[in-house]
Amino acid sequence: MTDKLNAGDQFPGMTVAQQGGGEITLPLSMDAGYQVVLFYRGSF
Repeated sequence: MTDKLNAGDQFPGMTVAQQGGGEITLPLSMDAGYQVVLFYRGSF
């Protein structure tokens, strides 16, 4: 497991599945300067 991100760290590149199909490559698919990424694990 990697260390947590700190202020000023670059977001690591990854490809994740989108709900409903398809994939998105982060952070390459994000075009704005500031973004929020939420990882929801589902129901308990």
